[in-house]
Amino acid sequence: MKPRFELMPKAGLVRAALRFEEGLNKHGDKAWNNLSPNQSAMTDREWLIERCSHAIQHYFTLIDKLAGKIPLDEGEDDAGAVAWAGIMLAAAMTELEKK
Repeated sequence: MKPRFELMPKAGLVRAALRFEEGLNKHGDKAWNNLSPNQSAMTDREWLIERCSHAIQHYFTLIDKLAGKIPLDEGEDDAGAVAWAGIMLAAAMTELEKK
């Protein structure tokens, strides 16, 4: 079965891609992305747990934005950060499941 990429909303993928780029600009060689040399991070469970915790923080901020407690455009792109985490964790789980 081939993945049906046409089902994925472009806006969500764009926000995730922008977050990957932001990570590269902010963290340089230490940023994780598909082209970075630190692919061993995909099997570093402690690092992955930290990323999950960080994603949860973005979820809570996003909840506050949606609830009107803070402006939607204040601070970081929390939705993009959550999308980044989901893509990264899906890649990591693929690597961990191979072992």
